[in-house]
Amino acid sequence: MSIMGMREWLRNNRNVMLIIFVLLLVALLITYGQFGQSNSYSEADYEAMIETAREAYNANPQDANAVYTLAQALGAYAGYLTDQDADRERIDEVDLESVKYYDEYYGLMLEQAKTAYETEPTYSSAAMVASYLNARIRAASYLEDVDTTAWAEESNEWMITAMELRRNEAETALQADPTNPALLADMADVKASLAYYKHEKDESVDMNAAYADAMALVLQALDNCPEDTPAADISGYYLKAAGYAQNMENTAEAEQYCRLAVEADPTSYSAQVSLASLLTGEARYAEAKTQLEDYLATLDKSDENYANVESSIEYLQMMMDAAAADEDENDDENEGEDTDAGTAAVEAQ
Repeated sequence: MSIMGMREWLRNNRNVMLIIFVLLLVALLITYGQFGQSNSYSEADYEAMIETAREAYNANPQDANAVYTLAQALGAYAGYLTDQDADRERIDEVDLESVKYYDEYYGLMLEQAKTAYETEPTYSSAAMVASYLNARIRAASYLEDVDTTAWAEESNEWMITAMELRRNEAETALQADPTNPALLADMADVKASLAYYKHEKDESVDMNAAYADAMALVLQALDNCPEDTPAADISGYYLKAAGYAQNMENTAEAEQYCRLAVEADPTSYSAQVSLASLLTGEARYAEAKTQLEDYLATLDKSDENYANVESSIEYLQMMMDAAAADEDENDDENEGEDTDAGTAAVEAQ
Protein backbone atom coordinates (compact mmCIF):
# COMPACT_ATOMS: atom_id res chain seq x y z
CA MET A 1 0.00 0.00 0.00
CA SER A 2 1.38 3.45 -0.91
CA ILE A 3 1.82 6.23 1.64
CA MET A 4 -1.12 8.07 0.10
CA GLY A 5 -3.20 4.91 0.19
CA MET A 6 -2.34 4.33 3.83
CA ARG A 7 -3.33 7.88 4.71
CA GLU A 8 -6.66 7.39 2.94
CA TRP A 9 -7.26 4.13 4.79
CA LEU A 10 -6.48 5.72 8.15
CA ARG A 11 -8.82 8.62 7.36
CA ASN A 12 -11.68 6.25 6.47
CA ASN A 13 -11.05 3.95 9.43
CA ARG A 14 -10.38 6.50 12.16
CA ASN A 15 -13.06 5.00 14.40
CA VAL A 16 -11.54 1.53 14.13
CA MET A 17 -8.10 2.87 15.00
CA LEU A 18 -9.46 4.72 18.03
CA ILE A 19 -11.03 1.54 19.34
CA ILE A 20 -7.84 -0.44 18.74
CA PHE A 21 -5.84 2.25 20.53
CA VAL A 22 -8.06 2.21 23.60
CA LEU A 23 -8.15 -1.59 23.72
CA LEU A 24 -4.36 -1.72 23.53
CA LEU A 25 -4.11 0.84 26.32
CA VAL A 26 -6.52 -1.11 28.48
CA ALA A 27 -4.57 -4.31 27.78
CA LEU A 28 -1.34 -2.56 28.74
CA LEU A 29 -2.79 -1.36 32.03
CA ILE A 30 -4.09 -4.86 32.81
CA THR A 31 -0.73 -6.40 31.93
CA TYR A 32 1.06 -4.26 34.48
CA GLY A 33 -1.63 -4.86 37.09
CA GLN A 34 -2.60 -1.20 37.18
CA PHE A 35 -5.97 -1.09 35.46
CA GLY A 36 -8.18 0.84 37.91
CA GLN A 37 -6.08 -0.35 40.85
CA SER A 38 -2.91 1.76 41.02
CA ASN A 39 -1.82 5.33 41.58
CA SER A 40 0.77 5.03 38.80
CA TYR A 41 -1.74 6.58 36.42
CA SER A 42 -3.16 9.95 37.21
CA GLU A 43 -6.73 11.13 36.99
CA ALA A 44 -5.76 13.00 33.83
CA ASP A 45 -4.54 9.73 32.26
CA TYR A 46 -7.89 8.05 32.87
CA GLU A 47 -9.82 11.06 31.65
CA ALA A 48 -7.75 11.11 28.45
CA MET A 49 -8.51 7.43 27.90
CA ILE A 50 -12.22 8.08 28.41
CA GLU A 51 -12.14 11.05 26.04
CA THR A 52 -10.58 8.88 23.33
CA ALA A 53 -13.11 6.12 23.93
CA ARG A 54 -15.96 8.61 23.89
CA GLU A 55 -14.75 10.01 20.57
CA ALA A 56 -14.84 6.52 19.05
CA TYR A 57 -18.31 5.95 20.50
CA ASN A 58 -19.67 9.25 19.16
CA ALA A 59 -18.34 8.39 15.71
CA ASN A 60 -20.40 5.18 15.69
CA PRO A 61 -22.75 4.55 18.65
CA GLN A 62 -23.91 1.28 17.05
CA ASP A 63 -20.42 -0.23 17.18
CA ALA A 64 -20.56 -2.71 20.06
CA ASN A 65 -16.77 -2.62 20.51
CA ALA A 66 -16.83 1.15 20.90
CA VAL A 67 -19.63 0.97 23.47
CA TYR A 68 -17.89 -1.78 25.44
CA THR A 69 -14.56 0.07 25.41
CA LEU A 70 -16.18 3.22 26.79
CA ALA A 71 -18.01 1.25 29.50
CA GLN A 72 -14.76 -0.48 30.46
CA ALA A 73 -12.78 2.77 30.55
CA LEU A 74 -15.38 4.42 32.78
CA GLY A 75 -15.43 1.39 35.06
CA ALA A 76 -11.64 1.55 35.40
CA TYR A 77 -11.86 5.25 36.23
CA ALA A 78 -14.49 4.57 38.90
CA GLY A 79 -12.15 1.98 40.41
CA TYR A 80 -9.29 4.47 40.38
CA LEU A 81 -11.42 7.13 42.07
CA THR A 82 -12.44 4.63 44.72
CA ASP A 83 -8.79 3.77 45.42
CA GLN A 84 -8.09 7.49 45.73
CA ASP A 85 -10.94 7.98 48.23
CA ALA A 86 -12.53 10.51 45.91
CA ASP A 87 -15.89 12.12 46.52
CA ARG A 88 -18.52 9.38 46.76
CA GLU A 89 -20.97 11.30 44.59
CA ARG A 90 -18.36 11.58 41.82
CA ILE A 91 -17.55 7.87 42.01
CA ASP A 92 -21.23 6.95 41.81
CA GLU A 93 -21.70 9.28 38.84
CA VAL A 94 -18.86 7.66 36.86
CA ASP A 95 -19.90 4.17 37.92
CA LEU A 96 -23.50 4.78 36.86
CA GLU A 97 -22.39 6.06 33.46
CA SER A 98 -20.29 2.93 33.04
CA VAL A 99 -23.29 0.73 33.86
CA LYS A 100 -25.45 2.60 31.34
CA TYR A 101 -22.96 1.88 28.57
CA TYR A 102 -22.72 -1.77 29.63
CA ASP A 103 -26.50 -1.93 29.37
CA GLU A 104 -26.29 -0.35 25.93
CA TYR A 105 -23.56 -2.80 24.89
CA TYR A 106 -25.56 -5.87 25.95
CA GLY A 107 -28.57 -4.45 24.13
CA LEU A 108 -26.55 -4.27 20.90
CA MET A 109 -25.13 -7.76 21.40
CA LEU A 110 -28.63 -9.05 22.07
CA GLU A 111 -29.82 -7.83 18.70
CA GLN A 112 -26.81 -9.41 17.02
CA ALA A 113 -27.51 -12.70 18.79
CA LYS A 114 -31.15 -12.67 17.66
CA THR A 115 -30.04 -12.09 14.08
CA ALA A 116 -27.59 -14.98 14.38
CA TYR A 117 -30.40 -17.22 15.66
CA GLU A 118 -32.64 -16.30 12.73
CA THR A 119 -29.78 -17.22 10.37
CA GLU A 120 -29.02 -20.49 12.15
CA PRO A 121 -31.54 -21.61 14.81
CA THR A 122 -29.44 -23.89 17.03
CA TYR A 123 -29.14 -24.59 20.73
CA SER A 124 -26.01 -22.45 20.94
CA SER A 125 -27.50 -19.44 19.14
CA ALA A 126 -30.69 -19.55 21.23
CA ALA A 127 -28.72 -19.91 24.47
CA MET A 128 -26.58 -16.93 23.44
CA VAL A 129 -29.69 -14.74 23.19
CA ALA A 130 -30.71 -15.77 26.70
CA SER A 131 -27.17 -15.13 27.93
CA TYR A 132 -27.15 -11.53 26.66
CA LEU A 133 -30.62 -10.95 28.10
CA ASN A 134 -29.37 -12.11 31.50
CA ALA A 135 -26.28 -9.91 31.21
CA ARG A 136 -28.49 -6.93 30.43
CA ILE A 137 -30.70 -7.75 33.41
CA ARG A 138 -27.64 -7.74 35.68
CA ALA A 139 -26.47 -4.40 34.31
CA ALA A 140 -29.94 -2.84 34.50
CA SER A 141 -30.35 -3.97 38.10
CA TYR A 142 -28.01 -1.11 39.06
CA LEU A 143 -30.19 1.43 37.28
CA GLU A 144 -33.23 3.09 38.80
CA ASP A 145 -36.72 2.76 37.36
CA VAL A 146 -35.83 -0.17 35.07
CA ASP A 147 -38.30 -3.06 35.17
CA THR A 148 -36.52 -6.22 34.02
CA THR A 149 -39.51 -8.55 34.48
CA ALA A 150 -40.26 -8.76 30.75
CA TRP A 151 -36.61 -9.43 29.96
CA ALA A 152 -36.51 -12.25 32.52
CA GLU A 153 -39.60 -13.85 31.01
CA GLU A 154 -38.14 -13.48 27.52
CA SER A 155 -34.86 -15.02 28.68
CA ASN A 156 -36.73 -18.00 30.09
CA GLU A 157 -38.59 -18.45 26.79
CA TRP A 158 -35.29 -18.43 24.91
CA MET A 159 -33.88 -21.05 27.29
CA ILE A 160 -36.92 -23.27 26.67
CA THR A 161 -36.29 -22.90 22.94
CA ALA A 162 -32.58 -23.62 23.44
CA MET A 163 -33.16 -26.72 25.56
CA GLU A 164 -35.78 -28.08 23.14
CA LEU A 165 -33.21 -27.76 20.34
CA ARG A 166 -30.60 -29.37 22.59
CA ARG A 167 -33.01 -32.22 23.32
CA ASN A 168 -33.43 -32.80 19.59
CA GLU A 169 -29.66 -32.91 19.19
CA ALA A 170 -29.33 -35.34 22.10
CA GLU A 171 -32.08 -37.59 20.76
CA THR A 172 -30.38 -37.76 17.36
CA ALA A 173 -27.08 -38.68 19.00
CA LEU A 174 -28.72 -41.37 21.15
CA GLN A 175 -30.46 -42.92 18.16
CA ALA A 176 -27.05 -43.51 16.63
CA ASP A 177 -25.51 -44.81 19.89
CA PRO A 178 -28.29 -45.71 22.37
CA THR A 179 -26.05 -47.24 25.08
CA ASN A 180 -23.40 -44.52 25.21
CA PRO A 181 -23.05 -43.51 28.92
CA ALA A 182 -21.99 -39.94 28.17
CA LEU A 183 -24.95 -39.40 25.82
CA LEU A 184 -27.38 -40.89 28.35
CA ALA A 185 -26.05 -38.63 31.11
CA ASP A 186 -26.24 -35.65 28.76
CA MET A 187 -29.87 -36.44 27.97
CA ALA A 188 -30.57 -36.57 31.71
CA ASP A 189 -29.25 -33.03 32.12
CA VAL A 190 -31.21 -31.84 29.11
CA LYS A 191 -34.51 -33.26 30.39
CA ALA A 192 -34.02 -31.83 33.87
CA SER A 193 -33.00 -28.41 32.54
CA LEU A 194 -35.89 -28.23 30.08
CA ALA A 195 -38.35 -29.09 32.84
CA TYR A 196 -36.79 -26.44 35.08
CA TYR A 197 -37.30 -23.63 32.56
CA LYS A 198 -40.81 -24.83 31.75
CA HIS A 199 -41.58 -24.86 35.47
CA GLU A 200 -40.35 -21.26 35.71
CA LYS A 201 -43.02 -20.41 33.15
CA ASP A 202 -45.74 -22.75 34.45
CA GLU A 203 -45.60 -24.03 38.02
CA SER A 204 -47.89 -26.95 37.16
CA VAL A 205 -44.98 -28.67 35.36
CA ASP A 206 -44.04 -31.73 37.46
CA MET A 207 -40.39 -31.29 38.35
CA ASN A 208 -40.21 -34.49 40.38
CA ALA A 209 -41.26 -36.52 37.34
CA ALA A 210 -38.52 -34.84 35.31
CA TYR A 211 -35.91 -35.51 37.99
CA ALA A 212 -37.03 -39.14 38.20
CA ASP A 213 -36.62 -39.50 34.42
CA ALA A 214 -33.19 -37.90 34.61
CA MET A 215 -32.20 -40.20 37.48
CA ALA A 216 -33.24 -43.26 35.46
CA LEU A 217 -31.09 -42.11 32.54
CA VAL A 218 -28.04 -41.57 34.75
CA LEU A 219 -28.43 -45.01 36.36
CA GLN A 220 -28.74 -46.44 32.85
CA ALA A 221 -25.52 -44.66 31.98
CA LEU A 222 -23.81 -46.27 34.98
CA ASP A 223 -25.10 -49.71 33.95
CA ASN A 224 -23.60 -49.22 30.49
CA CYS A 225 -20.17 -48.03 31.63
CA PRO A 226 -17.43 -50.32 30.26
CA GLU A 227 -14.75 -51.61 32.61
CA ASP A 228 -12.18 -49.10 31.41
CA THR A 229 -14.41 -46.07 32.17
CA PRO A 230 -12.34 -43.43 34.04
CA ALA A 231 -13.09 -43.26 37.75
CA ALA A 232 -13.75 -39.53 37.44
CA ASP A 233 -16.56 -40.20 34.93
CA ILE A 234 -18.22 -42.81 37.14
CA SER A 235 -17.96 -40.50 40.15
CA GLY A 236 -19.51 -37.71 38.08
CA TYR A 237 -22.48 -39.88 37.11
CA TYR A 238 -23.10 -40.78 40.75
CA LEU A 239 -22.97 -37.08 41.66
CA LYS A 240 -25.60 -36.35 39.03
CA ALA A 241 -27.81 -39.04 40.56
CA ALA A 242 -27.21 -37.54 44.01
CA GLY A 243 -28.23 -34.12 42.74
CA TYR A 244 -31.48 -35.40 41.26
CA ALA A 245 -32.26 -37.30 44.47
CA GLN A 246 -31.65 -34.20 46.55
CA ASN A 247 -33.86 -32.14 44.24
CA MET A 248 -36.60 -34.67 44.98
CA GLU A 249 -35.85 -34.16 48.71
CA ASN A 250 -34.69 -37.76 49.08
CA THR A 251 -31.72 -37.04 51.33
CA ALA A 252 -30.96 -40.68 52.18
CA GLU A 253 -30.70 -41.64 48.53
CA ALA A 254 -28.65 -38.52 47.78
CA GLU A 255 -26.20 -39.49 50.54
CA GLN A 256 -25.96 -43.02 49.15
CA TYR A 257 -24.99 -41.74 45.70
CA CYS A 258 -22.57 -39.17 47.15
CA ARG A 259 -20.78 -41.95 49.02
CA LEU A 260 -20.64 -44.05 45.86
CA ALA A 261 -19.15 -41.05 44.07
CA VAL A 262 -16.44 -40.75 46.72
CA GLU A 263 -15.84 -44.51 46.62
CA ALA A 264 -15.50 -44.44 42.83
CA ASP A 265 -12.98 -41.59 42.93
CA PRO A 266 -11.66 -40.63 46.39
CA THR A 267 -9.51 -37.93 44.77
CA SER A 268 -12.56 -36.05 43.45
CA TYR A 269 -12.89 -32.66 45.12
CA SER A 270 -16.48 -32.34 43.86
CA ALA A 271 -17.49 -35.70 45.34
CA GLN A 272 -15.83 -35.05 48.71
CA VAL A 273 -17.29 -31.56 49.05
CA SER A 274 -20.75 -32.68 47.91
CA LEU A 275 -20.88 -35.36 50.59
CA ALA A 276 -19.60 -32.96 53.25
CA SER A 277 -22.17 -30.37 52.19
CA LEU A 278 -24.99 -32.89 52.41
CA LEU A 279 -23.88 -34.00 55.90
CA THR A 280 -23.58 -30.38 56.99
CA GLY A 281 -27.11 -29.70 55.78
CA GLU A 282 -28.22 -32.54 58.07
CA ALA A 283 -26.33 -30.91 60.99
CA ARG A 284 -23.96 -33.90 61.07
CA TYR A 285 -20.98 -31.64 61.55
CA ALA A 286 -18.65 -34.14 63.21
CA GLU A 287 -19.11 -36.66 60.37
CA ALA A 288 -18.51 -34.00 57.74
CA LYS A 289 -15.42 -32.73 59.58
CA THR A 290 -13.91 -36.21 59.91
CA GLN A 291 -14.57 -36.95 56.26
CA LEU A 292 -12.90 -33.72 55.11
CA GLU A 293 -9.96 -34.25 57.48
CA ASP A 294 -9.36 -37.65 55.93
CA TYR A 295 -9.53 -36.09 52.47
CA LEU A 296 -7.22 -33.22 53.47
CA ALA A 297 -4.63 -35.76 54.61
CA THR A 298 -4.39 -37.01 51.01
CA LEU A 299 -3.72 -33.53 49.59
CA ASP A 300 -0.44 -31.75 49.19
CA LYS A 301 -0.39 -28.22 50.60
CA SER A 302 0.32 -26.97 47.08
CA ASP A 303 -2.96 -28.45 45.84
CA GLU A 304 -5.37 -25.76 44.65
CA ASN A 305 -8.15 -27.25 46.82
CA TYR A 306 -6.11 -27.54 50.04
CA ALA A 307 -6.98 -24.09 51.42
CA ASN A 308 -10.69 -24.49 50.62
CA VAL A 309 -10.91 -27.85 52.39
CA GLU A 310 -8.96 -26.51 55.37
CA SER A 311 -11.33 -23.53 55.64
CA SER A 312 -14.34 -25.87 55.46
CA ILE A 313 -12.95 -27.92 58.33
CA GLU A 314 -12.49 -24.77 60.42
CA TYR A 315 -16.08 -23.74 59.64
CA LEU A 316 -17.37 -27.15 60.70
CA GLN A 317 -15.45 -26.88 63.97
CA MET A 318 -17.12 -23.51 64.59
CA MET A 319 -20.52 -25.09 63.92
CA MET A 320 -19.73 -27.92 66.34
CA ASP A 321 -18.64 -25.44 69.02
CA ALA A 322 -21.80 -23.38 68.50
CA ALA A 323 -23.98 -26.48 68.72
CA ALA A 324 -22.21 -27.59 71.91
CA ALA A 325 -22.68 -24.13 73.45
CA ASP A 326 -26.40 -24.21 72.64
CA GLU A 327 -26.67 -27.67 74.21
CA ASP A 328 -24.91 -26.51 77.39
CA GLU A 329 -27.21 -23.50 77.59
CA ASN A 330 -30.27 -25.72 77.23
CA ASP A 331 -28.92 -28.05 79.94
CA ASP A 332 -28.42 -25.10 82.30
CA GLU A 333 -31.97 -23.91 81.64
CA ASN A 334 -33.34 -27.41 82.31
CA GLU A 335 -31.35 -27.65 85.54
CA GLY A 336 -32.71 -24.28 86.59
CA GLU A 337 -36.26 -25.43 85.90
CA ASP A 338 -35.67 -28.64 87.89
CA THR A 339 -34.29 -26.62 90.81
CA ASP A 340 -37.25 -24.26 90.77
CA ALA A 341 -39.62 -27.22 90.69
CA GLY A 342 -37.84 -28.86 93.61
CA THR A 343 -37.93 -25.66 95.65
CA ALA A 344 -41.62 -25.25 94.95
CA ALA A 345 -42.25 -28.81 96.08
CA VAL A 346 -40.34 -28.31 99.34
CA GLU A 347 -42.21 -25.08 100.05
CA ALA A 348 -45.50 -26.82 99.40
CA GLN A 349 -44.66 -29.44 102.00
